[in-house]
Amino acid sequence: MHGNPGRARDHDEICTHVASHGFLVASIDSSNAPSAMECQTFLHWAEAQSADPAHWLSNMARSGDWAVFGHSAGGMTLAPLTDLEPRIRTIIGVAPGGTGGGGASQIADFDGTSVWLGGAVDPLFPYARGWYDLCISSKRNLYVEIPDTGHYGCVDLDEGPDQDPMSRVEQHRIHRRLIVSILRAEMLSEDSGYEWIVGSFVNANEVWMQEHSFARPVLWGGLALNSTRMEMGLLSQETAEYVCVGSRSLGNSSTPFGNSGLDLSQGREIQAGVFHSSGEANWPQFFSSSLSGVTVYAQAACYFWGQAPTGALTNVLTVQIP
Repeated sequence: MHGNPGRARDHDEICTHVASHGFLVASIDSSNAPSAMECQTFLHWAEAQSADPAHWLSNMARSGDWAVFGHSAGGMTLAPLTDLEPRIRTIIGVAPGGTGGGGASQIADFDGTSVWLGGAVDPLFPYARGWYDLCISSKRNLYVEIPDTGHYGCVDLDEGPDQDPMSRVEQHRIHRRLIVSILRAEMLSEDSGYEWIVGSFVNANEVWMQEHSFARPVLWGGLALNSTRMEMGLLSQETAEYVCVGSRSLGNSSTPFGNSGLDLSQGREIQAGVFHSSGEANWPQFFSSSLSGVTVYAQAACYFWGQAPTGALTNVLTVQIP
């Protein structure tokens, strides 16, 4: 969803990049910013055409959840849209407009994944952090601030109305990387996509800062991988504790937080600790030479201690060791 003023063509580069990863991308065009009802109608129209064997969209849409990206005033529209359409489970707001009107109460009820990308020198709508703070029910809530970036970092403009310290080419590259990583994690259950955002081995030269609160935790790892080590990490919540287990076998093992996807009789603890203030942990995981060529699995529990432990399991991470 483009901003106001704006057009769908303003985001052709990002839409094409996202589509190159196998997603069906529907980019709506409106005389102002698209309304929530326009966007909902457009999504259902695209799905209906996909069911028509004679249509050029035949068999392109899949069933299940949807994700929506909105820039500027289009980012403001995410709040009423989540209130209107229950199939939207992932939202990405980039340099979203103000949090006034009914948006605050609407977004507070959204319990899917909320992501807010903001430029540190945005002179128009510096509200991304405010939207992040409002998402009190989101199971995964992420805020990313990009330094030296203004309002138009995701827009297909060679030169924007604001003259930012960071080049427009670099701003656009960062937005493409963040958006695709999030979509692959949330829509394809590839949680290791978050390594592209927080992993130090693959992000040594990246400049953004992030804050998060994940009641549905993430275990990532495996992008920076060789025969002796890789980086692993967790995204969860402040003050939670965690334990991560590795195994050579999948299974169905009972835990206080649900059924694990690992055969825990074949596993061992590989990392444990407390998140303290950041809700984040990462570590280098080293391998024995005997594991070369073996597929291994890992899963973590993130929890709080009260009268009884409460928490959640991550998805299972699968790694093929070289």
